[in-house]
Amino acid sequence: MASNDKDLKVDVVVMGQHVSKKHGNTYKEIIGDKINNIKKIKTLNSLNSPIGINKSIANGITLITNSLDKLRPDIIILLGDRFEIFSVAIA
Repeated sequence: MASNDKDLKVDVVVMGQHVSKKHGNTYKEIIGDKINNIKKIKTLNSLNSPIGINKSIANGITLITNSLDKLRPDIIILLGDRFEIFSVAIA
């Protein structure tokens, strides 16, 4: 199904490094793909340590839970290979 299918509403939630200026704000590449419903969630903190990672995950769980409550998706597809994606899986 294409994202312009009238029976399909696609919302894209980006978080972690994708919305980090330090890491290039790569969410902008999605905008180039003509996807309009993009929700950005900033979960990272400046601590590059196990404690910092745990705090980022905890923050991500709270923020993604709020987003999922508003979006009410029928299905969620998780893409990622970093710790931030655990927030979505847990939520």
